[in-house]
Amino acid sequence: MITLNSTEQDVLREIANIGLSKSADALSFFVKERVLIEDIKISIGNPSSLPKFSRTKAEKLYILETLLKGEMKGGCYLVFDPSEVSLLNKICIPNSMANSQANDSITHEILLEIDNIVSASVITQFSNLLQLKIYGHVPKMMRWNSNEVDKNLLAVAKEFDAEGILRISTTFRVEKSKISPEFIWILDNHFLDKVKEFSGSLADKLIK
Repeated sequence: MITLNSTEQDVLREIANIGLSKSADALSFFVKERVLIEDIKISIGNPSSLPKFSRTKAEKLYILETLLKGEMKGGCYLVFDPSEVSLLNKICIPNSMANSQANDSITHEILLEIDNIVSASVITQFSNLLQLKIYGHVPKMMRWNSNEVDKNLLAVAKEFDAEGILRISTTFRVEKSKISPEFIWILDNHFLDKVKEFSGSLADKLIK
């Protein structure tokens, strides 16, 4: 397992910060309200050592999966709890359609579009800055119980022979409302190698 030192983790955090900031701009256009990013927290470790995922256990979570294609194997998972999805519905669905029988279908499309925006923004930044030829596959939505998340993500990590999991917790603020999804990446060593390489190149530039 390749580990990142504090400087390399700071670089990774900054790249993610740039990607999420760009996603906030795109989300602002989508929800027709200003969206701000707050409280970005990042942890990275091997699949077995990371703290257990914990969210409400009362209802199933909404999981948006975007598998990675190109020079890196793995996947991105954007996780919302039911209360956040209800809030997104209030923001995105017109009042005239609020009681529509098609609400489940509309919710599905809203979440897929949000995942497209957020995942694509972060993937693009990692691709550009780390010079990795990666892109996201067509996303899909799943419903998992909270206690299924760790088990299912470990299975994905094993499937892709990935040795790292990156977890990004952040808050999207829309007016007075806050939505705090969790963004989970299943990573392989090629990605971590690129982070180290990019951090080293920045250090060399500063020395020169």
